[in-house]
Amino acid sequence: MDAPRFIDYHSGLIQCLMYWGMPMPWWIQKPSKYVWLLLITYDSFTVAVTCFVLYLYIYTLTQDNVPFEEVNVLPPAICFKCCVLAISLLQFLDKGRMKQLSDDLDALARTIIESDLGQEGSVKESFLLIYSKRSKFLVNYCRTMLYFAIFYFIIYFGSVPLIDWLEGAYRSHYPLPLDTPFDGRRPGIYELLVFATAFSLTMVSGKQINNTCIFLAFFNILRSFLHYLSITMSEMQKTSSFERNDPSIRRKIRVWIQIHQEVNRNLQVLLKIFSPVVIIYSIYLLLYLMTAIFMQMQKKEENIYQTAAEGLAVIAMVRQIYVIFSTADQITTEAQKLAYVAYELPWYQMDKNMRRTINMIMIMCNKPVRVTGYRAKSFILNRETIAGIMTSAVSGYLTLCQMTEALGPKESSNK
Repeated sequence: MDAPRFIDYHSGLIQCLMYWGMPMPWWIQKPSKYVWLLLITYDSFTVAVTCFVLYLYIYTLTQDNVPFEEVNVLPPAICFKCCVLAISLLQFLDKGRMKQLSDDLDALARTIIESDLGQEGSVKESFLLIYSKRSKFLVNYCRTMLYFAIFYFIIYFGSVPLIDWLEGAYRSHYPLPLDTPFDGRRPGIYELLVFATAFSLTMVSGKQINNTCIFLAFFNILRSFLHYLSITMSEMQKTSSFERNDPSIRRKIRVWIQIHQEVNRNLQVLLKIFSPVVIIYSIYLLLYLMTAIFMQMQKKEENIYQTAAEGLAVIAMVRQIYVIFSTADQITTEAQKLAYVAYELPWYQMDKNMRRTINMIMIMCNKPVRVTGYRAKSFILNRETIAGIMTSAVSGYLTLCQMTEALGPKESSNK
């Protein structure tokens, strides 16, 4: 039975990373000189276009020609682009730690397969099945979300020029409320600006989805390890009272403790890398939902295609953040389940030395495992936090409505 490797079970995710202009993944050998230069050029072009679109957004915010109910979509877009670029930079700077983390997880999986722990029944087969099932789900999820991002931006940005052309008003306005220093009615300028904004948002969304799937892949692997520890501990409970002081049981318990310690250590390393990203995603989700709801309720004229695309984007964003928070919550649940299983060990039927070992296992398992935000221990990733973010988004929408009434045109009292 071969041990699972990260690069083998997540090959589809690696392909998505290569196609969408991520920093060179740490587990891929450096390609040839020409391919390397092509990737560097591709990444540089993506960053340059994104910075150019950021300039257009900031320039629009400094002008007074765009109404408040339309221009409020630009600050979250600026935040989104800056956050995704920062996350990509963070991933590039942390690629050494992430490479070490992936190597350690592969080594731990190899230890599980080669050890005599979990030989009863189909424990290891169950571990491999769960490992494979979760990796396939993640690869399919990543590909689906990337195709959805392309589909969404084609509808959102392509519908406006198409409808304007059919109505005889081509180049009359942009898909996004932009007030650029360029003459958009000149041939080529309008098309260039529409392509730049669409390309930038599509690539930035792809980077964000890829970054999310990388962290989810690590979390799913750790969940598989915790599930394996629970199953093997349950199997050791089924041994007879005559076998519980056997040297083979002692050896299995030592291996179990070693695996548990490695899982906890790798989880702490992953949390140090992932916790700043959690805060970034949560802030963006709050801003995105708040402004998306506000635009849907306040804008009086908008084509039905953009309205449908915005609704789909909101659903996809909520789904994506829910997957992150739900995965983190399931890790906490697996750790709690492991503590319950360890407590059921028949320590009272073992000798003195084994009782001390079991006591140490109980202390280790009772330590809470919580995925939290950066330097925010109270910001726990679970389903309740998602509900709190939704409530805050509704409160932000009401605040924007009040700001619109205060900043909008005043009605004259003289008729």
